[in-house]
Amino acid sequence: MTNSNLIHEKPTIYETKIGMLYGIIIAISLIIITICYIILKTKVNFGILLILYPAGIIFLYRLYIAKKK
Repeated sequence: MTNSNLIHEKPTIYETKIGMLYGIIIAISLIIITICYIILKTKVNFGILLILYPAGIIFLYRLYIAKKK
């Protein structure tokens, strides 16, 4: 006899392969932006970086915590 009252959760994006792909893309992007700014002396809009860097770091942190479990 099976229990039909079980609830199955869908995995979050942090637990999927697409989440890992996004994490790799975000990590590479953050490194490239930093290298371009330091080495190539490119002009960067700091307003965009204030949005992108914390959001990217938070995504990578949540991805790390989800993969650690």
